[in-house]
Amino acid sequence: AIQNKEILTRLNDAVKGVYARSSEPKTRGRGLDPDYNFFFSAPTFVIVSYKKETRSTAPLADCAVALQNIFLAAYSLGIGSCWINALTRMGQETTVTKLLEEIGMPTGNRVYGCAALGYPQGPFPQPPERKTGVTAVLK
Repeated sequence: AIQNKEILTRLNDAVKGVYARSSEPKTRGRGLDPDYNFFFSAPTFVIVSYKKETRSTAPLADCAVALQNIFLAAYSLGIGSCWINALTRMGQETTVTKLLEEIGMPTGNRVYGCAALGYPQGPFPQPPERKTGVTAVLK
């Protein structure tokens, strides 16, 4: 979990540097946009990683469940959350990997997902009303 603003800025700059070199115009535009922040400027950013070489049969599922529990716990405390995938695609990017290791991710780990956490500026969206008399058939 990262809450240090300097580290969050460095991480955002590293990700934007990768995006700026992209051949995909939309991604490159994000990297060149001075206001773009890949984790929506959240005050807390959680990185969930796992050893690349592991005995686990499902590290992606393990990490997804961990993030789901983070999101559920955050919601119960009135904290907003968002799944962030940017770092899952950057395993080959040396600048990003070195920074992640510098801030504490074990060498040889792979990022499987991240959580941006912060207090929302307004109320949480309310779910739509449930329809009565409707049954779902699963096949």
